[in-house]
Amino acid sequence: MSAQTAPRRTAAILNRLGSLLGLVVLCAALAAFNEQFRSFTNYLLLLQQAAPIAIIAVGQTFVILTGGIDLSVGSLAALTTVCMALMLSGGAAHEHPLSPWIALPAGVLLATFVGFVQGFMITKLKMPPFIITLGSFNALAGLALVLSNGSAISVDGKGWDWIYGGDIGPVIPIAITLVIYAVAAFVLGYTRLGRYTYAIGGNEAAVRLSGVPVDRYKISVYAINGFLTGCASLMILAQNLGGSSSNGQSAELNSIAAVVIGGTSLAGGVGSVWGTLIGAIVLVGVVPNALVMLSVSPQWNQVVTGGTVVLAVLIDVLRKRARR
Repeated sequence: MSAQTAPRRTAAILNRLGSLLGLVVLCAALAAFNEQFRSFTNYLLLLQQAAPIAIIAVGQTFVILTGGIDLSVGSLAALTTVCMALMLSGGAAHEHPLSPWIALPAGVLLATFVGFVQGFMITKLKMPPFIITLGSFNALAGLALVLSNGSAISVDGKGWDWIYGGDIGPVIPIAITLVIYAVAAFVLGYTRLGRYTYAIGGNEAAVRLSGVPVDRYKISVYAINGFLTGCASLMILAQNLGGSSSNGQSAELNSIAAVVIGGTSLAGGVGSVWGTLIGAIVLVGVVPNALVMLSVSPQWNQVVTGGTVVLAVLIDVLRKRARR
C-alpha cells in the first residue's frame, strides 16, 4: 500500500511546490517592476480580492477530486445573494425584512440544498456532472434574474459587513478563508470522507466494488460544494451590499482554473486545497492587480483568464502524461 501511495504523495508535493514557486517568481518579478506592488497594503488587498473565489474553489476542489465538475457555482452565488438580499430588504414591497442572523444562514442553507440536489441527480439518476451543472448554470442564472427583476437589490450591511472587511479592513475575509482552507485540508487528509474523495477520483469502480457507499460520499461532496459557495456568497453580498444576477460572474471559470493551476488533476484523484489557494491568489489576486499596475485595459482581464485556463488544462495534460 505504501508503495502505491508514495508516488501519489510525491506528485502532490511537487505540484504544490511548483504552484508556490510560480507564485513567488511572479510576485518577485512584479515587485521589482513596480514599487507599489510590493507594499504590505497591496498584498492584503489582493488576498482580500481573491477570498470569495478562493472559497468557491475549495468546494470545486472536492468535486474535481472525485472526477466531477461544477459549472453552476457562479449562478448559484448570484441566486444566493439575490435571495439573501430579498430576505434582508423585505422583498419587493420592503415589508417584514428578516434579521441577518436568519437571512444569511438561510441563503447558505439554500446553496447547500442545491448542491445536495445536484449530487443526488448525478449519483442516483446517473446523469453526467457536466450536463447537470451546465443546466443548473442556466436555470439558476435565470431564476436570479427573475427574482431580482434584472436590477441590484440594495441591503444595509450594518452589523455584518465585516464578513468582507467593512470598517475593519481586509484581515477578516483573509482569516475566514484561511480557516476554511485549514478545515478542508484536515478533512481531505485525515477523515474517511477525504480518503474516499481521493479514492473515488482515482478508481471509482474499484472503490464501489470494495463495498464503499460511493453515492453517499459523492452527494456529500456536492453538498459541501454548495455550502462553500453559499459562504462565498456572504462575502460577495457584504462586498457589494447588494444582491444581483451578475454577482459571482465567471466564478465557475475562475474556480476551475484555480483548482487546475494549483495542481489538481481534472481526471480526479490527485491534488490539494493548498495548491488551489495558490491558484486562486494568482488568478484572481495577482494577475488582475498586475494588469492594473501595468496600465493594461481591464478589458484584457477576460482574455488573460481564458488564456490561463487553456494553459492550466495543458499543464494538467502534461502532468498526466508524466505520471503514466
